[in-house]
Amino acid sequence: MKNKLRLIFLTSIFAAVALSGAALAWLSYTADPVMNVFRAGTVDITLYDKLGEAEFPSDGIGNVNPGDFYDKEVYVVSNGSKETYVRVKLTPSWTPPRGYEGDELDPDVVSLNIDTANWVLGEDGWYYYKHILTAQNTNTTKLLDGITFSGPLMDNKYQEATFSIDVEAQAVQASHYAFLTEWAIYGVDGVNGKIPAAGVQEWAPVNEEPTT
Repeated sequence: MKNKLRLIFLTSIFAAVALSGAALAWLSYTADPVMNVFRAGTVDITLYDKLGEAEFPSDGIGNVNPGDFYDKEVYVVSNGSKETYVRVKLTPSWTPPRGYEGDELDPDVVSLNIDTANWVLGEDGWYYYKHILTAQNTNTTKLLDGITFSGPLMDNKYQEATFSIDVEAQAVQASHYAFLTEWAIYGVDGVNGKIPAAGVQEWAPVNEEPTT
């Protein structure tokens, strides 16, 4: 009889625990996972180096005369999605003919028609476009729109010499002062922060909002 009572008592305890465990259950639900996607913008430019409306000849121009003018054009077009700073370097030089032993030939006898209204020459020798290129305003103005070989300054030592202009173009996102590290320059002070060179448009966060 005692064993029977003990069994009944233990059964009652187990039943009470089971009921209390059922009472501790909560309503629950697991939502489907959500993926957040961030697509990086792009910085991409094309450098145009033209002779009037045509591409500049790959083999150059021969039989140049002192006093000649050539409609050489240099400008940049942005193909990317990001607001972009652009800079261009022009490096003119003369290569004397074989066997030449005279004075050094002076690049300054060739005048470069530079658009100083929209480009500024930095202390590092690069021309900085004053305006930020955007998806709506993709083209720079012509940094160079002609060159002139000086008649009075080009004497006989320039005969058979070759004049060349090396043209380089670079672009960087305008946001977050990327030019400081990408171009390794200190820049100059703008109104609210740094700008690449004096007179260049200053980027601000309100200029460029994320797209959806």
